[in-house]
Amino acid sequence: MEISPLVIKETHLIIEALFEQATKYGLNLSTDDGVNRLNLITDGERIVHKRLPKGEIPQEWKSASFAERVIGTAFDYIHQLDVTIKNAPDDTNDCTCCNSEARAIRHLLTLNFLLGFLSSNGLREFTEDQQSTFFSNLGKAGAEKRHLPMHELRVWAVEKYRAGKWPSANQAAHDLQDCIIKHGRTIGANLTKANAQRTIAEWLRKSV
Repeated sequence: MEISPLVIKETHLIIEALFEQATKYGLNLSTDDGVNRLNLITDGERIVHKRLPKGEIPQEWKSASFAERVIGTAFDYIHQLDVTIKNAPDDTNDCTCCNSEARAIRHLLTLNFLLGFLSSNGLREFTEDQQSTFFSNLGKAGAEKRHLPMHELRVWAVEKYRAGKWPSANQAAHDLQDCIIKHGRTIGANLTKANAQRTIAEWLRKSV
């Protein structure tokens, strides 16, 4: 499927606004040093919120202001949005609640939320406890999003199952596993070949 022009336009506007906020808070992204600093802050955000394997949190994240951390977090969501848009042509999911367009819109909503914080005049006045609460809540939302692709794949698999006729859930899982694995890769839900049939069969049995 193709992402709608409206979503693409909104994406460009969000990126432009984010660069403006980065400049406002002293991150010069026109230089290599500025870009490298932002990348390290973003890596820190990914480690803290478990989007990267556990590792040493960069000093740049530790020393960053609250605004810089929010900007780093926003750029991580920009990356996720970019991946979603690039993978959209391979997405054959026609479910309007969980296709590439829907995922792109969810990323845009999160980015609009983060930009709202960056635009707030009181951003620099947040206490350490308030900052901790902000990132904790955002991390919980991110964890829910990480599980969303597998839920979307489950819904897609059940729809395929209900559209056909199989003597058993096991037989359907055997016949459908290759296309389900392939579709999962387009939405970030990766099933291993070794466990796919068993997992899919369980989904299908519970859907009856």
